[in-house]
Amino acid sequence: WDYVLVMSLFCTAVVIYHNRFERPPACSVPGLCGCCTQHCACGNQDPSPTQQTLSSFHDGIEVAQDRVTSFFRVNVANFVQCVTGRVVIAVVLVAWLIPAVFFVTKLEPTKRTEQFLRDDHPLQYSI
Repeated sequence: WDYVLVMSLFCTAVVIYHNRFERPPACSVPGLCGCCTQHCACGNQDPSPTQQTLSSFHDGIEVAQDRVTSFFRVNVANFVQCVTGRVVIAVVLVAWLIPAVFFVTKLEPTKRTEQFLRDDHPLQYSI
């Protein structure tokens, strides 16, 4: 449950903080936006950057994408969405899971502590 809560609530908190509370450093003083910030709103942006991106997506405006984004959006997404890709992923998962479960059943607790120093080491004499 911890993972589910962290992945849902923490991500939501980061997005809310970014959209509503994060400001350039000079915006902490009211009325002073600083010389190095462009389009400083000195407060909440309305619409937020996320809302601007969503509306440009719905309007059909093409946003420039880097190679990594286009790779995951085109190649990986198409592979995961097709039935053959899902079967391949399931087969690989099961092929990994079977030996993993087998070796987990072979685990045993340690029966004696491991000796780090040789028997004739000077620290061994003092212990």
